[in-house]
Amino acid sequence: MAINTYELLKKRLQANGGNQEGRMRQGKLKTLLKALQYSEQAETVIKDGETHRVILNKNKQKMDYDDKNISVPFEAGFKVGDIFHWVEDNSDWIIYLKEGQDAYFTGVCRKAIYDVRWKDEYNVYHTCKAAVRGPVETKIVGEFKSGIAFDKPNYTLYCLLPRNEETIKLKRYSRVSIEGRVWEVAVVDSVSEPGIIEVQLLEDFKNAIEDEDLVKPSEGKCEFIPSESVKISSPLDDIDEIQIYEPFHLWMNVEKDGKTDKEISESAEFTVKGKASLVDNLLTPLEVGPLEISVKIPKLCYEKTYSINVTDVDIPSVAEYEIFGDDKVKSFGSNEYVIKYFIDGIEAEPEQGTWEFVNNKKLFTISKNDSNSIIFNWNIGSVGNVKLQYVVNNNVVATKEIKVESLI
Repeated sequence: MAINTYELLKKRLQANGGNQEGRMRQGKLKTLLKALQYSEQAETVIKDGETHRVILNKNKQKMDYDDKNISVPFEAGFKVGDIFHWVEDNSDWIIYLKEGQDAYFTGVCRKAIYDVRWKDEYNVYHTCKAAVRGPVETKIVGEFKSGIAFDKPNYTLYCLLPRNEETIKLKRYSRVSIEGRVWEVAVVDSVSEPGIIEVQLLEDFKNAIEDEDLVKPSEGKCEFIPSESVKISSPLDDIDEIQIYEPFHLWMNVEKDGKTDKEISESAEFTVKGKASLVDNLLTPLEVGPLEISVKIPKLCYEKTYSINVTDVDIPSVAEYEIFGDDKVKSFGSNEYVIKYFIDGIEAEPEQGTWEFVNNKKLFTISKNDSNSIIFNWNIGSVGNVKLQYVVNNNVVATKEIKVESLI
């Protein structure tokens, strides 16, 4: 069927953007695509592991910062907060402002020279590139007391960071390190420009012992460093052999300040290298010999590999009792403690036993006490310790030390 001249014109207009505004937008995009091929300002960048061609034009360049305008098609997925690597210049840049172009993405980016390193509440150290400006102070602040003169750190820095799940946790008084020096967060602005966090930092004293992990160089990856406040345990910690064809339940338990974090514990991911079946964290060895079991907890940047030997010799079952509940509590409200019994990591019905503890009416009262659980009601304002034990057939099978802390 022949197409008349009017219909053909409509199709041509539609292919070139439709109305006048659309045709202008399409023309701008075509100009950009040509420039990406032939312009002197066309550069190669890498973002999120993918290579792109972009236009980088000079914006402002000062001794303490370097800004450029970036232009790239929308389909490349660039946005405010992205960090990219400029291949030809071998430098990193952060996009901190979006401009008003509707045909393709245009923004302003700043050179991100330095790594900012900090730790979160789980003692996980994070590092990311940041655009840093300063310090600009021209005076030394000092004091004179008891015949001793000393300077007070007074340098300030201005930082631009991408807004993400890790950086959003930076608050006032958080401590970070840049180039081996320690700084304290004074102001965090995560509202003004979506995708970007603006941070004002104050120079701080460095503790050679406490800040050892904070100031050490990193490879740009998050890093979990064990501490007393965060404990990670697994049924694989105390064994080196399992029996062929015998199911073994894999699990991880993450405690923070004595409290189990169920969400993070259940996020553990297990992989097995060797001949074995792994379904819903239930491991069944299928061949005698070495077996490697690896675990990852992504939110904690935690990875560990266990080397286990699979044998066809009968191995006595590993049975253990464990008291589940908080190690540290505040002196108000109530806390329940539950006894659980595991055979080769698989929960089973425990033998009935009794709870033993030194009764301290000034510290607590008991509202429930049966063979499975016990509930302590803490007296407001009291402080002390409780040694809770579970006894089966006159044998202590599990113990938990509970610290009752002040409300302040």
